[in-house]
Amino acid sequence: CMMFKAIAHLTPEDRRFHEWLLLLMLEGMAEKTMPFTAQGLTTIWATLARLKWKPDDEALEILCEESRLLRLDHTFNQDMAAELA
Repeated sequence: CMMFKAIAHLTPEDRRFHEWLLLLMLEGMAEKTMPFTAQGLTTIWATLARLKWKPDDEALEILCEESRLLRLDHTFNQDMAAELA
């Protein structure tokens, strides 16, 4: 997640690589093979906003489903909520 943010910051025009990284993370979420922390999910959403991307419907559903668990995560805090807003 932090790599996604860093690469988006360093090379915002490299959409193909960003899409590949996002696909890798989405597959990990969908298959439950890659755990994501509250900070990681917040970073993904913030990076997508910074890149001004709207994920396709399938990707959006995967991200939303994974993010629904944030309200139960004790590490999710008001700073992360503000970043998402």
